Amino acid sequence: MIEGITVTSAVDLINVISSDIIASAQGTHITAVGGGINVVSGCDGLEVMFLLIAAMMISPLSWPAKLIGIVSGLVYIFLLNQLRLLTMFYAVRQNKQLFELVHGLIAPIILVALTSLFLAFWLSRYGLPVTLKVSKLNDLVD
Repeated sequence: MIEGITVTSAVDLINVISSDIIASAQGTHITAVGGGINVVSGCDGLEVMFLLIAAMMISPLSWPAKLIGIVSGLVYIFLLNQLRLLTMFYAVRQNKQLFELVHGLIAPIILVALTSLFLAFWLSRYGLPVTLKVSKLNDLVD
C-alpha cells in the first residue's frame, strides 16, 4: 500500500504543487534533488485508520452509518496523511530539525486530533440515542 498509493500520490501532488521540483517515487522513497523522505510502515496513516474503524464499530450507529462513516473516514485520513507527507517533504528540504519536530510530534498529534473531530462530528450527526439502565445497589448485591 505504501509504494502503490501513498508514495505515488504524494509524488504526484509534489510535482503539481512545485513544478520546479522533480520528485519521483523510488519504492518507499520520495526523492528529489535537494532532499526527500522515506515513507516507512507507520507513516502511511494505517494506525489512525484502524483506530477510527474500531471507534466506529463500537459506536452507537446504525450499520449503514458505520459503513459510510468508515469509508469516508478512511478517505479523510488518507487525504490528511498526504498533507502530512507533503509537509514533511518540504520540511526536510528546509531544515532537518523542523522535519524532526513535524514528524515526531506535530503531525501525529494533528492527525489524531482531526480524526477525533471527524468521529465526534459523525457521532453527533448520525449517532443513535443511548440509554443506560442503572440498577439499585441492593439489586446488585442480592
